[in-house]
This record gives sequence, structure tokens and C-alpha cells, in this order.
Amino acid sequence: MCTQIGAIMGRFLKTTTPYLYSKDGIFYYRRRLPTNYAKHLNLSEVRRSLRTGNIEEARLKCAYVDIRLKGIIGETEQLLLKNVTPSALKIARDYFENELEDLMDTVEFAPSLDDDFNPGFEASDLPEAIKSYQQMAVLQQFSPALSYDIDQSFEREGRDIPPVNSDRYREVGVLIARAKAEILRIYNNHLLGLHNKTSVEDPFFIPAKDVIYYSNPNLEEITLEVAIKRHQRQKREEVAIGTHQDYERVFKWMLEWFGEETILQSVNITQIRNFKNTLMEMPKNYKKLKKYRNLDIRKVVDKSKKFKNVELASYKTQHKYFSLMKSFFQWTINEGYLEASPAANIKMPKRKKDPTSVIRKPFTREELETLLHSPLFSGYASVSRRYIEGRNKKQLADYWVWLLGLFAGLRVKEIVLLHRRDIIEQDGILCISVNDDHGKGIKTDAGSRLVPIHSTLLDLGFMDWVHKTTRNRPNKYVFPMLISESDKDPSKRATRRTTPYLRKIGIEDPSKVFHSTRHTFSDELRNSNLEYYSIKKLMGHSSSDVTSIYGTGASISMLKEYIDKCYGDVDFAHLKQMRL
Repeated sequence: MCTQIGAIMGRFLKTTTPYLYSKDGIFYYRRRLPTNYAKHLNLSEVRRSLRTGNIEEARLKCAYVDIRLKGIIGETEQLLLKNVTPSALKIARDYFENELEDLMDTVEFAPSLDDDFNPGFEASDLPEAIKSYQQMAVLQQFSPALSYDIDQSFEREGRDIPPVNSDRYREVGVLIARAKAEILRIYNNHLLGLHNKTSVEDPFFIPAKDVIYYSNPNLEEITLEVAIKRHQRQKREEVAIGTHQDYERVFKWMLEWFGEETILQSVNITQIRNFKNTLMEMPKNYKKLKKYRNLDIRKVVDKSKKFKNVELASYKTQHKYFSLMKSFFQWTINEGYLEASPAANIKMPKRKKDPTSVIRKPFTREELETLLHSPLFSGYASVSRRYIEGRNKKQLADYWVWLLGLFAGLRVKEIVLLHRRDIIEQDGILCISVNDDHGKGIKTDAGSRLVPIHSTLLDLGFMDWVHKTTRNRPNKYVFPMLISESDKDPSKRATRRTTPYLRKIGIEDPSKVFHSTRHTFSDELRNSNLEYYSIKKLMGHSSSDVTSIYGTGASISMLKEYIDKCYGDVDFAHLKQMRL
């Protein structure tokens, strides 16, 4: 029998079961927290819809939530006994959330966007790294890299950095060390596919939504279309242009497949599994084929089955879009629309070896000689026939694009979007700054980096080219003639000029493409005995290995020294015949 409770509770009706209330035919769990716990949990009252109108089912759910809440209260009590100050805990939790989000971006996007990313290799050093951070927390002795993170955490909160030997500094330092260990534990399990072990376990960092606390008594019931629009508005400035376009594609397919009016909370695991199967049967580049024009994704797949030898989208493409869909459902949890993701436990099948797939490889010395003695570097017939030998010895943008790939390991998009302001002097050394300024859209935070300019590039007159095209105006592109008119991919024009050039000069191996310049540069750095962490840093790859714990890697001057050792056995003197 439900009885009306006081005016403070409004329309909630209390039942005979402790903490169980009903409202508009739906049962809720409600419990007010003691002041000292509420201060640490940043929540005065726990309210949660049990999403049922059945009293028996509601009582079972109420008991389950109450058990979980008691566990959290017990953990909070341990924190109080340890006398951790709320301000220190806030600094550490903010650090935890930011760092974890960065690594989760790596988990989500790196496998589909970076050909060099190897989850097993990435995870190989993590157990030792986790142990190191745990020891720092116990011994209260922090590495230079962690000390830097501690200092930055204070500054982000607008606080003065206390003396390193003070109790305040050690308190925050211990929490940051624990945060780092917990972050790497979660990251490691994601990389190894241990998804049942990726929830937050350290009681200092269990977020409210992980224990299903909601300050709003009503979980908003919305359509899939509304959720997608909210995601797009929120993420528009947070993701790179290419990723944003990929999201738009997968969202279009989701709305076609599930239906625009489908209630988000009604999407179930069976529907997700069927959608995944649809992605796996999607024809390659079907939008370019007239026979699939104006068809939704279901009809495209159904119609493709009527034809023989239909080429399907690559595993990499399938994996990318499925990962974006899973990322969307994770976002709905973070925003409080769902309690659990219906896509969480669904995985793409293990990749089968595709006889048609090609792994990109570095250039051999013979291929490098072929490239560097081809018409672009020795004399070409005309701009449109730059792959044919001729008397024209004027440098083209392509000339520098290839050299920047070989000597700096830059991606084609990073080269095309290079501005004059991105060429800076650091410690007296000219460097290329690869950054996300002005919406360039680097892949990950690790993609932001400084690459010292190889002496050979300077000897060949790279800065003269820069001055010619930019007139030293900071906001001017270094290669304006290569900027594609397409907003979707500004590097599209450059991409169409690079790899096809290889085929026209006789390098037929399909594993050799423009991206091979990055692999070649990486091999040269490895052969010059530069340590692994600094190589990853120069290449714009994220790193969580033990080396990165104890420092920031080689200095700019040392990196310059190692870069200048690259291609020591190759003669570039003949390139000087090409004039500005």
C-alpha cells in the first residue's frame, strides 16, 4: 500500500519497502546520503528509475541497487579514514578522467586509422609500467614525467604548485600515481580484449555513473535520432574532420536500419548484432555504383546478394564503422541516457587473412634510388607529364612532399595542411610543428609533435620554397597548390598525385605507396639507434611503455642529431639541380 509522502517529495509515493518509491506508475530507488559521504561523492541523494511498474521486480532491483550503494559508501568511508582532502581528490579525479579519455580514443580509433598500431605490442610493457606507478604511490617517490603531470594538474585547477616535499604535494602525487596505474590497467585490458575487466576498480576514481547514480529522478527517454543529433552537436569541435564524416555515415546507416523514431532505450543486443552483420556484408564503395543509388543500407545489402563476385568493404572499414557505433553507445552511458551499452559485448570476428589486402612496406634502397632519380628529381617534360623525363628542372610541390615524407615521416595530410607558422625554431633548431591548430584534425594527442628538419632538406633549399609560397606570412599554406577543394579531405589532390606517380616510374609493388615514406623514415631512425620511445614520439604514435614514465625522451638537439644520421649512405647531391 503506497502512502503520499510530504510536500518535499512532490509526486513520489512511498512504499512499505525501504528506499522504494513510485511515481506515475514507475518505481524508483531513493536514498539520502549522510553529509560527510555526500561531500566526497558530490551527491546529496541517490535517485534511480528502476524502469518497471511491477512491485515484485522493483523490490528485487531496489535490493540490488542498495547493496551496490552500501559498497560505495563503505569505500568512501575508507577514503575518509585515510583523511584524503576533497580538493586533492578533485585534482586527481580530473586528471584520471582526462588521461583515460585520451587513451580510450587510442583504443577506439588507432586500429582503424593507423596501420602501424599493434595492440599486442602496445600492451607488452604495460604490466611493468603499472607496477612502477603503484610503487611510486607506495614509496611517494615520483618520476620526472609523473612530477610534470602533478605540476600540470595543480596548474589546471588554478592552484599554486606546493613544494615537492610538502604533505600537500605528496598527497596529490600519490593519488595521481594511483590514477595512472588504474588508467594503464584499463587500457591494457582493452588492448588485450579483456572487456569484462575494463571497469574502474580503484575506489578513488569510481565515477558516479559507474555506480548508476543520477541526480535527475527521470532518465530521459529519447529517440535514436535525437540522441544522434545531440552527439553530433557535442562532438562537432572535438573530432577531426575525417572522423566527423565517418560518424555521419554510420549515423545515416543506423537511422536507416533501426528507424528514426526508435526509442534509444529499446535498442537491444540482437538488433546490434544484426546491424554488425549488415556492415560486414556492405559492398565496397557502393555509393559510387548506379545500381545502388537512393537505396537504404538494408536494400543495398539485399540487392548485392543477387550479384556474383561482389567486392565487400574491407575489414578495416567494417571495423572502423562498428567501432564508431560502439563509441556512440558509450557516449549515451556517459551522458546518462543508458545504463549499459547494448553493443558492449559484441565484437567483430577475428580478422581473416585477406589475400587481396596489402600491408604497406618501406622502400628498399633500389626503390629509393629509382624514386630519387625519377623525373621529379632530375628533370621532367611538363607539369602534367612530370613522370616523363625532360629538360624542366623547376621544383614542383610534389618534389618537397616526397622529401618531407622521407626526411620527416609526415603523413600526406600533415604536409598539405602545413602553414608557415608551423615551421618554428626550438633551441636554435628549425622544426616542423605538427599540431591541431585551426581545425587541422590530427588523429590523436600523440600526433601533435615537433620534428627537427633534416639538414639535407635545408641544404636543398626547403626554407627558400617556404618563403616563396608564403612570403613569410604565418597563416599561408606552404603547399597552397595541393589543397583540395573538397572540405571532406583537403589532402585528396595530393594523394592522387603521389602513389600513382610510383607506378608510372616503374615501382609496381602494391605494398609501396606514399605512406611507405613513413615506414622508411621509421626504419632509418631505428637503424640510427634512436630509442623506441623517441621514435614513436617523432612518428606521432602514442606510447605508454615504461620508458615514457621516467622522462620525456631525447632533447630536440639529440633528435636532430639522430635524424641527420638517416640516409647516410644515400647521395642526394644530384637533387640540387632542381631549381626554385
